[in-house]
Amino acid sequence: MGRIVFTNGKVFDGDQVLPDDTTVVVDGNTILSVGATASHQADDEVVDLQGCTLIPGMTSGHFHTTYHDVGGTQLPFGLENPPAYQAYQALANARLALAAGFTSIVGASCAFDVDASLAAAVRAGLVIGPRVCPASRDLIASADSNDVVPWW
Repeated sequence: MGRIVFTNGKVFDGDQVLPDDTTVVVDGNTILSVGATASHQADDEVVDLQGCTLIPGMTSGHFHTTYHDVGGTQLPFGLENPPAYQAYQALANARLALAAGFTSIVGASCAFDVDASLAAAVRAGLVIGPRVCPASRDLIASADSNDVVPWW
């Protein structure tokens, strides 16, 4: 994979907004330079950020990978389908998070071992998704919103 050169845009570095003509050069997972100008190589992929702002990847600190249509499905959330289907749901949700700018997600529990398996698949390059800090299987207290056993 070659270098990517982001040009002609604003850059928010997490602390301040840099000028409109900032250029960022990325090689693989490494930011090589951030500044007003940068030399381009013939095989660089150049992305014009005119009218856009480049920001660091965000982290979601509470992410249920297997949940979907919360409020429209019966409790318990994340257990309404078999494990393989839940894994596909988790991958779809992780890809949505990545497309929205979340480059890391922290699991907030899920059914089976879906988070751990998704994290391993992303690390191995088997699937494209954000970094996953996996959670354990669901652990809930009685009378929790996902507890389907009546408290009485």
